[in-house]
Amino acid sequence: MLIGTVLAVGVWIGDAEGGRVLLAAPLMLVTPHFLTALQVGNFQSTAVCLSLLALILATGRRPGSAGALLGFAVVSKIFPGALVVHLAAGRRWRAVAWCAAFAILFPLAALAIYGWRPYSDFLHQELGRIASGAAFPQTERPSIIPLNLGIYGAAVKLRVLGASWLTPPRGRAIASVYGFLILVLAAWTGWRTRLDAAPPADRTGLAQLWLALLALASFRSPFVGSGYGLLATVWLVTLLAAEATRPAALLFWIAVLAAAAVQFWTGPSPAAGVPPRWALWSALLAQSGALAINGWVVTGALARTRARVARVEIAAAA
Repeated sequence: MLIGTVLAVGVWIGDAEGGRVLLAAPLMLVTPHFLTALQVGNFQSTAVCLSLLALILATGRRPGSAGALLGFAVVSKIFPGALVVHLAAGRRWRAVAWCAAFAILFPLAALAIYGWRPYSDFLHQELGRIASGAAFPQTERPSIIPLNLGIYGAAVKLRVLGASWLTPPRGRAIASVYGFLILVLAAWTGWRTRLDAAPPADRTGLAQLWLALLALASFRSPFVGSGYGLLATVWLVTLLAAEATRPAALLFWIAVLAAAAVQFWTGPSPAAGVPPRWALWSALLAQSGALAINGWVVTGALARTRARVARVEIAAAA
């Protein structure tokens, strides 16, 4: 599905821009993040694909199909909900309504098949463990700390490196505030951005924006494994490389992909025991870079929107 969605995004963009996206796709396909996502099979990569396909269908005036895909992604992985907020702020009410309907229908279907017991166990046992952080004990294991690319994971790394004030409750509070800010950002970009079947050049920007929002939202999770956590960001960098018009810019994004691959392969194994300090700093650098790239793409999308509005106003005044 991952390869199919990569190809589908290029075809949807179309024209010369879509061709460049398809030509740049091998840059992503050879990264260790992509290969590990295929090997491990974590559902996060599927959720990213379903969410991208859903928004492509929503811009193509197919709200029912979009709602089915996005609804399934949301009930399976919470972070695609940021795109629901994005669609709602963009006044895509039919797609949002279909998404809500399927988000109710899928759990009801599971209830009919598996009965009430899984829901009872989740409500009475697992929900409290999720709220307290006990459902993710691996976040505090020394050998796993460098592999957690979430915001909470960054707080744990800094605590190990000496920031003792970043206690688990404070780390969870920081992650919650971060998650709220991402929802605000998703709403703001949905309100200000044209969510329609735009020209190919604008479609590239939309695909980049959606990937950036998905990546930023996924970092809210208490645990984001390095094997799949940067997949959306790597995909985004590939689109940025495809969009590059200057050799220097293309080489820069290729260098970013190479640096991400080196950081991935040089990271400590989960069986290595207590990680060295350099491994913690390396993981923090990768996290900071991912946040910076995704944030830059989102702010760039808003800047392009302001520029387009200004051009329309100037043309109307003339």
